[in-house]
Formats: sequence, structure tokens, C-alpha cells
Amino acid sequence: MQPFTTDVQEAIKVELAAAFRLNSRVAGSDAAISTMPYLASPASFSRSWIWQAIANAAGEARSRVDAPAVDVALSPSQIATLGGVTFSAV
Repeated sequence: MQPFTTDVQEAIKVELAAAFRLNSRVAGSDAAISTMPYLASPASFSRSWIWQAIANAAGEARSRVDAPAVDVALSPSQIATLGGVTFSAV
């Protein structure tokens, strides 16, 4: 990440938290239920949402996301949550 400063790291954490609030939803199942079709929506959390959140952070000029390497698949009733964030200079 460049610049490698505490301010940029904090801005990235804020953007990531916002991305998880905006894009996370409880995963459904594959079986369609006519009265509740939204439950038949297997879900994943897109890696691109993470990239976008980092790119939106104030002061961020360059970054690389090593993990997750792919979209995060969710099982029925799971929801994506932000875990620990590790930074390193690019």
C-alpha cells in the first residue's frame, strides 16, 4: 500500500467497513420458495468490492490485495463480516 501511513490505513478500514455494511447479506439456499424468492439466492462476497473500497480510501495511491484470492462463497444463513486487516508496503 502506498503511501504507507496510519492515516491511509485508517481510511481503508473505514471504507472496508462501509463496503461490508453495504454489500453483505444473509446467504439463502438453492431451493426456490415462491413466497420468499430472495431466500433462493446463494451468495458470495465479491473480491472486487474489497478492491473498490480500498481504492476509494482517502490518500490511497497504490495497493494490492493478497487475500482473499477469490470471491468468498457463503453457505446458507452465513453473512460476510470484516475480519482483521493486515497492511504492508507495496
